[in-house]
Amino acid sequence: LAPEVARTITGGVVLTPTFLPGFSFSLDWYNLSMTGQINTVSQNLILNTCKVNINDPLCSALVFGGANGALSVINRVPININALRTSGMDISASYVTELWDGTLSTSFAANYTDELTINSPGSPIDDYAGVLGAGAPAQTAGQPKWRGSFSTNR
Repeated sequence: LAPEVARTITGGVVLTPTFLPGFSFSLDWYNLSMTGQINTVSQNLILNTCKVNINDPLCSALVFGGANGALSVINRVPININALRTSGMDISASYVTELWDGTLSTSFAANYTDELTINSPGSPIDDYAGVLGAGAPAQTAGQPKWRGSFSTNR
C-alpha cells in the first residue's frame, strides 16, 4: 500500500462586529480531492476485469496453484484504487452576553456538503451528498446535505 494523497483548497472568513459585542460568525469553504484511497475490491470485480484484460494490475490477486494450473485463490487485499472528492462549507456563530446575574451563551454550527463523489472500479461515479441509508456506500456513512447543532447555556 502507498499513502493516500489529498489535495485540499480552503478559504474562510471570521466576523466579530464591534456594533454587536460578544457575537462571532465564521464561514469556511473546502474542496478536497483524494487519490489512492484504500479499498478492498470484490472477487467478482477481479474476475470480470481479468476476463477482459489479464494484464490489469488487479489480476495479480489471482493465484493459479490448483491442478493443471487451475485458479486456486483470489487474494482480496487492500489496495490504493479509489478516488474521493468532496466540497462544502462549515458555518458557525456564537453569542455571549450578560443576563441577570450570570452569562448567557449560545452557539450554532452547521455543515453543508455540496459534493461527495467516490470513484471505485466497477461502480458508477455518483454524488452521495444527501444520500442516506441503504443508498450510501459504507465509507460515507450517509452524508446529509445539511447538518447542524444549536446550544445555549446559562
